[in-house]
Amino acid sequence: MTDHISEQSFSQVKSIPLMLTINELAQKCKGSGITPYRIRQMALEGTIPCIRAGNKILINADRFADYLNNPNQNPDMTLQGKIRPLSWR
Repeated sequence: MTDHISEQSFSQVKSIPLMLTINELAQKCKGSGITPYRIRQMALEGTIPCIRAGNKILINADRFADYLNNPNQNPDMTLQGKIRPLSWR
């Protein structure tokens, strides 16, 4: 039995997001002043969503661009990985 994805099951996936490493994303953002260090910090803080693949941190390029275009419009990203404030009655 092989461990590959068949073309039929692969075609059922609606869209595969473009996932980039921190260095690849920094190269795409070259000239904007965003360094690999800052992208890494944003990922570790939970400011931008990311996944880990081994030692690599992968970031969805479209969601990162959305965050850069509208940093205050993504409240779900800003609280990711943090304690949310509670309102006292």
